[in-house]
Amino acid sequence: MAPSRPGFGAYRLEQLGDSQCRFACTSHGTDHRFCGRPAVHHNPDKPAVWCPEHQAIVFTPKPVIAARKLGRG
Repeated sequence: MAPSRPGFGAYRLEQLGDSQCRFACTSHGTDHRFCGRPAVHHNPDKPAVWCPEHQAIVFTPKPVIAARKLGRG
């Protein structure tokens, strides 16, 4: 019988495979758990790191950054 896979948000870092979301969902001291959902490639030269939901949390588009620097955001 194959070992069961953790649910989303319950993965330890060493359990994550390539193209699985590495967004830290929970933390208890040094015991962190990661999302594990399929990650999306946005740049073919870089590995996929986050699922679409967490990509929206951690990524700020360049136009938004530029507007903030100009005091418009």
